[in-house]
Amino acid sequence: MKVLIIRLVTFERYKYKKYINIIYMTFHFIKKYTLCSIFGLIIVLSLTSCVDESNETSEQPPASDESFIPLVAYDMATGLQGDSFLGWRKSVYDDGQALSSGKSIKISISPGEPLPTCSGEHRFGGKALFPQGVVIPQGNTIWFRMMLYIPNTFSFGHKYSVGDNAEADACGQNADGNRWIKWMVMSPDVGTARIYLMPSGSRRIIEGGNEVRIISETLQAPGDFEIDLPRNEWFSLQVAVKVSSNEDGFIKAWLNDTFLGEVQGKNITSGASLKDWGLGDYWNGIPWTDGEAGRTDFWVDEIIIASDINGFGAPTTKDSQGNVYIASGVRVADFN
Repeated sequence: MKVLIIRLVTFERYKYKKYINIIYMTFHFIKKYTLCSIFGLIIVLSLTSCVDESNETSEQPPASDESFIPLVAYDMATGLQGDSFLGWRKSVYDDGQALSSGKSIKISISPGEPLPTCSGEHRFGGKALFPQGVVIPQGNTIWFRMMLYIPNTFSFGHKYSVGDNAEADACGQNADGNRWIKWMVMSPDVGTARIYLMPSGSRRIIEGGNEVRIISETLQAPGDFEIDLPRNEWFSLQVAVKVSSNEDGFIKAWLNDTFLGEVQGKNITSGASLKDWGLGDYWNGIPWTDGEAGRTDFWVDEIIIASDINGFGAPTTKDSQGNVYIASGVRVADFN
């Protein structure tokens, strides 16, 4: 560095005297405070300076958290194309859309033929018991997250609702359609009062509504959140439940890494525990289609369920409001 300064003085001893003084002072500053290279001195000679861009930031998703032991973890890596997933209805391993392992689960609803044809089924997807005979007792918390891909052609509509009784009866169907589709579900081991995360839909309309609901059929005090589910891209939905028949219980929901909100209070009957989990249960009013392609299929991948019961573990990532949850970037492979 000193040799460089001497040469600069010799080369332009008089003409650049004031610039040499600047360089000399800058050299001592750089030597003491920065890691700028020798090129910084050349830039100073041109009356510019080294620019420190270390404070530039960009918003990043929460770091993946794989420090807990999951209760359930499926990334579909071991399934064979076309095989059934857990015996669920019209739910098969498929490579049409895949997030991580080359395969996901394609779940198909059953609208049957377009109206006025009498066809279609309420049931779709399915449920599964927690492994090893595990139940989630009162006082413990469970986090249930899955990744979904819903094409923009998929139909969230239903055929029959209020006012369609005669038409439904003629087809041997129930006119019980309403705004809510029973989507993510957990069931108790006593009684039938389930816990749901439900997107919204409409009568004979393809597009989904712009709301998501969380509810326990025990309390019947829903939490409704205005949000559009993404289309044509992978996203995560998550629900967390502190199981309780008292006022200390809660149900919380997330879309990707955004906390949607919560419902506080009892969510299960006295003496009951949660025994199973699932996607799909009962499509009120029968799924609706106009017969166009792509109305029936969506995809699921990277299912992770965590709990703070003995032998497993709660996630440690926190959202922007301090709620513990499973980050959208966590993958089943992180636990291997």
